[in-house]
Amino acid sequence: PEIGRAALLMIFACLFVALVPLLLLLVREQPAPSAGSVLPGAPAVANDGEPAKQHILGTAPFWLISLGVGILAGCGTVFVVHIAPFGGTRGLSAVTATALLSIYAGAGLIGTPLFGWAADRFRPANALVMCSGIQALLWLILLMVEGPILLIVAALMGVCSTPLVALHGAALSFYFDAATVTRAMG
Repeated sequence: PEIGRAALLMIFACLFVALVPLLLLLVREQPAPSAGSVLPGAPAVANDGEPAKQHILGTAPFWLISLGVGILAGCGTVFVVHIAPFGGTRGLSAVTATALLSIYAGAGLIGTPLFGWAADRFRPANALVMCSGIQALLWLILLMVEGPILLIVAALMGVCSTPLVALHGAALSFYFDAATVTRAMG
């Protein structure tokens, strides 16, 4: 028997609810740094203990990370908006061309843990550089391939594009303390 959409959505909702106890058991927060500790490269702190906005804006890593992430986010938007019509011009049927977007999003499920591991292993900013370098190569390849090979390129692009927000937060949290990273992200 065929399962209806509503039943399928209910099954997924139940699975997500069942994950909550598992996450409560497995996810642990690290203790907050003591008042005297400073993170590597952290900006200076104002007299009242609150990081001042000018300290964030005066930090070179903040600008490099933020401008780089802004460009990558724009590229991701361009990809999402234009990939299906582009696939149609490269010899794919309408159905296959729209599948490029689904493959892109689905492959992102691999990219987030993969680049999370890379951020833990090689530092978050280095993982962000690796991610952006791979994306740059993929954009060049995208212009050179046709037909079904576009499906592979779309998948690889999804692996690199989807973890962008997580890498952005991780890279900024390396340079700013917990009280400042939210302000830097904003």
